[in-house]
Parts: sequence; structure tokens; C-alpha cells
Amino acid sequence: MRPPLSYIPLLPATTGVVVGILAAYAGLEAWWSAGLFTGGTALLCIKSFRHIGVLLLAAALAMVDTVAQSPPQIQELSLPDEAVGYDATVDDVTRNESRQHLTITTRDSAGVRFKAVITVPSLIPEINPGDRIDITAKFTAPRRDDSPDSPDYAAILMKRGITATAFVRPGDIHVISSNNSLLWRIKRLRPVMGNLLKRSSLDRRSCEFLTATLTGDDSLMPEESRATFTASGLAHILALSGLHVGILSVVVGIALLPLYLARKRNAMTASLIVILWLYAIVTGLSPSVTRAVIMATTLGIGYILQRRYVSMNALLLAALIILAFDPLQLFNVGFQLSFASVAAILLFTPLLNPVSPRQRLLYYITSLVVVSIAATIGSGVIATYYFHTFPFCFVIANTPVLLMLPLIMGAGVLLIVCEAAGYDPVWLCSAIDAMYNAIFAFARMVSNLPHSAVSGIYFSGWVMIPYFITAGALAWSLWRRKAAGWCAAAAGVVAIIITLNVTQRKFPASEHFIARDSYATDIIYRNGTEAWLITTAGERNALSRLENSRNRHRDFLAMRGVDSLRLAPASITVNGMSRHDAVVEIDGIRYALINADSLLNRDYCHVDYAIVCRGFRGNVLDAHRRLKPDSIMLSADLHVRRHDRYLDSLQRYDIPHRSLRQSTLHHIKRK
Repeated sequence: MRPPLSYIPLLPATTGVVVGILAAYAGLEAWWSAGLFTGGTALLCIKSFRHIGVLLLAAALAMVDTVAQSPPQIQELSLPDEAVGYDATVDDVTRNESRQHLTITTRDSAGVRFKAVITVPSLIPEINPGDRIDITAKFTAPRRDDSPDSPDYAAILMKRGITATAFVRPGDIHVISSNNSLLWRIKRLRPVMGNLLKRSSLDRRSCEFLTATLTGDDSLMPEESRATFTASGLAHILALSGLHVGILSVVVGIALLPLYLARKRNAMTASLIVILWLYAIVTGLSPSVTRAVIMATTLGIGYILQRRYVSMNALLLAALIILAFDPLQLFNVGFQLSFASVAAILLFTPLLNPVSPRQRLLYYITSLVVVSIAATIGSGVIATYYFHTFPFCFVIANTPVLLMLPLIMGAGVLLIVCEAAGYDPVWLCSAIDAMYNAIFAFARMVSNLPHSAVSGIYFSGWVMIPYFITAGALAWSLWRRKAAGWCAAAAGVVAIIITLNVTQRKFPASEHFIARDSYATDIIYRNGTEAWLITTAGERNALSRLENSRNRHRDFLAMRGVDSLRLAPASITVNGMSRHDAVVEIDGIRYALINADSLLNRDYCHVDYAIVCRGFRGNVLDAHRRLKPDSIMLSADLHVRRHDRYLDSLQRYDIPHRSLRQSTLHHIKRK
């Protein structure tokens, strides 16, 4: 019997690459890579340890590659403190109704290349990928949100290789030239395809859906529609993946049918590969699409050369290629979901489908159910970890929708071709509208079913280690029919339960923090399952601040079992917290919220912290003399120049202070 690794020889190398990237990201010293390289080379000479040698060598090379491609830290760049001119190339563009977000590549004054995201609060001038632009900007580090359990926007950008951000006015950005090379022309087809759909007779919602499923641009999808698809377990159809590439392959295959009939099958396969790569470039080479196209390319080349094709090897090859060019893709949620779901499909689908492939129609229908289950085994735990929701009705929702999706996508491709030719087929638009309305109505029906989805699921990332070990043991036991595999799977389940209990977080009885925000000073206070928002925003903006805080701190509230966040009025006393206009006392800590000059004329009892907020224009030294706080805090909503001036005064007179623009204040009270 052949050893298992002989079927998937790329597994040790892929495992080594993943280990090497994680080691480099954890900050291991360079001598580790030298040691791994030496050990791997030595083990290659021993036949029985050859696979371990390949793993160690791959890990060493991946560490070197990750360090070499790591983006520079903003502290390492030579960036002035004021706005200056930069010559930049636009890599990507996303637009909404009022602004453009540009991902650019430029150089600092020392010539070091770095990537940045700039926001232009206007749709004019229209910027396209590949444009060379001249901008006047002041680059800063991505703002970290260190509020408890909040997504770290800065870390997300760093994992995309983006070092800096800037806000650029429309008058400070000018297009110098456009890159008209073939590659950039292909990349610019993405907005062109979207514009062709927009100018058709499609209903707005159908157009938004097709734009997402054909071009990958889901920025126009309304939140209501997105929430409906998510709750019904259909969120994956809005993000380009191997499913969309497979459907496109069928559509293109039908168009290339004359080559097949003319017995030019190799030419047909080569044409299909070229078209799929063009599509991957147009849609931005996302990990899921690139993975699917690499696998399709491997299959096509194997067909042309009449070589045997092993799907798992093609999947591992795709992972190696993507990570070699961009190691940080390992931390991309799309990369993780795509590869985990496809690996599970390849492992479990042949075992779970009870129908023989000879019964083609029935086999195809049952495959839709089995593939959905297998994909959920692979990606469900990852999606739940990141998005904290698990749709229980995913099988009910996916089966009929996956039958209709090829029809609506094929019709969308035909519509784009017709619009490009100057013909607006109203009949086709009506058919697409009808199909979309049916899909959305079905998704809404499923999402409204009792317990269709469970939200508010939080667990440690460590749980995924025993989970995937258990899934692998289960697949092995199903394939090999060995009792040892079932024992390993059972042990894995026990390990999952133990890990869940050991890593479960314990929260204090009460806690509060001051959120960093540019528009108002907000204090979030929680006691048990009750939470309050204390804000300096006026009555007109208080409700919008409350809604903003509910969305921003959703995870913080849900993890602690808080159902809702309530707005604290100007005068209130509850368990552990009291507010009397500008004075707030929480768990024995007293704050004075100074957002107007007139507040200095009042009599205050001793305060622990005087928080100087937006609206105060007086002298910060007067605030210290008048209130005599233990410490002065400069709120994040102060204008940056006023903040810096106050900070300089406090430092000069050695007054205890803290800048909330740099870090969030977080106090907790233990039981």
C-alpha cells in the first residue's frame, strides 16, 4: 500500500510555509531560520525523515520571505509632520455614494516604498487603478482602537501591507497620467463592468447583487440586504469564490462549445484558462478567486498533458503560490475561509454523498446538500470566530439558491456583453429582476425562521486547533475505516470541550472606559448586564451617538451578555454610577467633563480626572488651577492643534496628564 503522503507530496511543504510565516510574524530571531534550514538540509539526507526535512526547509524559506516582504513601520519612514507633495501610483479604488478610498504606493523622502490608504471626500476627480497621481497629504499611522474587544483597524491594515493613512481634499489630488499597459487596462475593466450594469434597465437591488457576484464589488450592497443573506447562511454568494469561478467556467465553456465540436479540445481548455486568469485580474486577484483559478489551471494543464490530477495537491499548490507572493494573505479571512472550505469539500464530499455518480441528476442535487455540509465543516468555525454568527438553516437556504445562481450569473454575463454592444435587453433585465427577487424573498423567508441563526457566539482562537485536528481525524477514519481514527476523533471532541472551558474569559462585575472618538467624549459604563453611555454630545446628536456606540461596541456588549446600551441623562444615579451634568462618578472615580469655558466657574468637589473636551477654548492651566484634579485628560475629540498646544503646556509645567488621543482609559472593578 502506498504511504498517504505519496498522494499529497505538497502537504509537508505547505505546512512548513504556514509555520514559517507564523514564526516570522511572532517575531522570532533570524537565527531560527538558519537553524531550521540546517536541520531541514540534514534530515533530507535521511529517507525516513525526508518529509520532516522538507517541512523545516519550507519553514526557513517562508520566514526569510515574510521578513523580506514585511511592510515598513511608519516609525521607519521619513515623513514630515505637515502636508507635503507625493508622487503615487493607485493600486485599487473603492467608491461609495460620496467618497473614494484609494490604496496607493508611494515613497518617503528617503526613497523607501510604502503603501497607504487615502480618503478623498468627493467622486471628483474620478481616480482609476493604474493612475499616477500627485497628492498633498500628511500621512499618519492607522489609528488603533484600543477600546475593549473592538476590531483593531490598524492591525487589519498592517496585515494588508498598508503602513499609513491620510485624508486628502479634492483640490489636493491631481491625475498626472494613466498607465495604459495591458495589465492595468484589464484591471480597469472591473468598474467598467459595474457601470455597464448600472446603465441597464435592471432594478437597483438586482444591479447591486450582480455587481457583487460578478465583479466582487459589494460596496453598494445595502446593509439590510447583506444582513438578510448573512442570517440565512447565504453571505458567501456575495463574495467572489471558487463557486463563482466554477459557474463562470460553465458559462465560458458553453461559449467555447464550437471549439469542442471542432475537436479542438486542447485549444478550448487553453482558452478557458486564459479567460479565467483575465477574470481573476479584473476582480483584483482575491485569494479565493486566485485559488480557484490556480486549481482550474492545474486541472487544465493536466488534461492537455494527459496527466493524472489530484485535487488536494492543486489546492496546496495554490496556497504555496499565493503565500510566496504575499505571506500576509495567511491572515486574510477570505484566504482562510476559502482554503478551509475547499479542503473540507475534497475530504468529505465523496464520503457523505449516498448517491452513485451514475444517477447524474439525483447525484447533482444531493451534491449541493453534501457540498454545503462539507464546506461548513471546514469554514463554519472560522466564520463563527470572526463574525460571531452561525446560520443553522444553511442547507435549506443553499440548495435552491445554488440551483438558481448559475442562471442569474449567466444572464448577467450576457447582459454585460449586450450593454457593451450598445443594446439594452429589457426582457433580459426583467428576467434577472425576477430571479433576484425570488432569491432574496427565499433568503428573507429563511432568515425569519425561528432560530435560523445564532448570534453572539464568542470563543478563543485556540479552539480552532483541536477542532481542525478532530476534523482531520474524522476524515481519516472515514477514508481508512480504522478504529484508531474514531478514537482520535473522540479524543479531539474532548479536547475541544476542555479548550472551550479553559479559554473562556471571565469578566469583572463592572467596568468602564472612555472611547476614542473625534466628535464627542463618550464614557461606556457596564455593571452586570446593564450598560450606559455618558456623552458630551448635545441633545440633537445624542441619539446618533448612542446608535454609533451600539454598533462600534457591539462585541464588548454581547460578550458580557448586555442586551442594550442606554443613554444616561444629565442627572442620573444608578448602581455604581451617578451623573450630575458635567460631573460623573463611576465606582468611586470622579470625572469632570469640561466641554465649555463656563464650566470652570462652578464649584467642584475633588475630582480624580478633569477631561478637557471639544468645546473648551480656555487655558488648560486655568482648568488645572480651578479644579485641582489628580490628573488632566485631553480628550480625543479636541482639535489636533488645540490638543498639541494643551499637551505642550502640561508637559512644560510638569502637570500629571494623559492624552486620550494616544490611548483609551479603561477602569475595571473586580468582584
